[in-house]
Amino acid sequence: MNNNLSSDMGISEFDEAAILFLGLAHLKGVGYKTLRELGGVEGVAKGLRDLGSSFIATASKGASSDVSLSSLVQLGTSTAETLLRQDIHLVQFGAARFPAQFSELDDKVRPLWFFCRGNLDLLATESVAIVGTRSPSVNGEFLTRYAVSALQETGATVVSGLAKGVDEIAHEWALNCGLPNISVLGTGLLKSYPAKNADLSRRIVQAGGLLLSEYMPDAPPSGENFVWRNRLQAALAKCVVAPEWKRSSGTAHTIRFAKRFSRPSINLTLNGVAASPDHGVADNSFEVPRDHVAFMNALRKVDQHTEARILTLQQSLF
Repeated sequence: MNNNLSSDMGISEFDEAAILFLGLAHLKGVGYKTLRELGGVEGVAKGLRDLGSSFIATASKGASSDVSLSSLVQLGTSTAETLLRQDIHLVQFGAARFPAQFSELDDKVRPLWFFCRGNLDLLATESVAIVGTRSPSVNGEFLTRYAVSALQETGATVVSGLAKGVDEIAHEWALNCGLPNISVLGTGLLKSYPAKNADLSRRIVQAGGLLLSEYMPDAPPSGENFVWRNRLQAALAKCVVAPEWKRSSGTAHTIRFAKRFSRPSINLTLNGVAASPDHGVADNSFEVPRDHVAFMNALRKVDQHTEARILTLQQSLF
């Protein structure tokens, strides 16, 4: 096979391995889990180069045994061209732009690739994840905006998930405050969920933010995908702030991933307002506005912890 396939076809952004990966992802029976089990971009490309049609049959569980390698190249090339027109990029593990926060994760949870649109440089900035319920109360809405506003004092990037409720409020208020946004999606980048947030995602990118997803660009929403993407929100951030959430919720998964990755989590409540009986429990909790100074000190302490963690990682690498 031509090793300069992508440049020959005028799509130098995507190399041969990426095109084969995109092509295989179109086949029936080949989803995110299969692509991950096959080793991601390079694993798929190696399998196709070495085994050809037999690898295609195995990957698709026999559903696409009659598909040729050349047809996969055509499918992958067409997809690459679509992604380029949408300014969507593919970054795989081991690439120069792959973030250290992901690289340091153990292989069971480390992403092998992701798609992104927007300012990739934000992945090298200090960030705080703000996540929570999809049905916030008036108090929850206020606390979400308060948390984002507090980050103006630290200059942190806001990480959230563009979902209904706390996520969209956090992103909107970050835009209002002039803070950069990273949105980690539970769908593909070509699918907005909820659909009404398509305009919000566009404005995030226009304001210098970043959209990120490890799912194929046309992947629809699913509960499983949203739970699994929560680990990426926790990994990217130096801490997770959850203004309002329940113990049995998607946010609970983010909090558990944060603990696994040694990222502290923070609850916020209003002075004199008792949390609901099923409210989740984080590592730390602050009543505001009474504990504003303590909350800010906690964020600054996390800054120092993050700097030390990054220094330790750099020393281990070099």
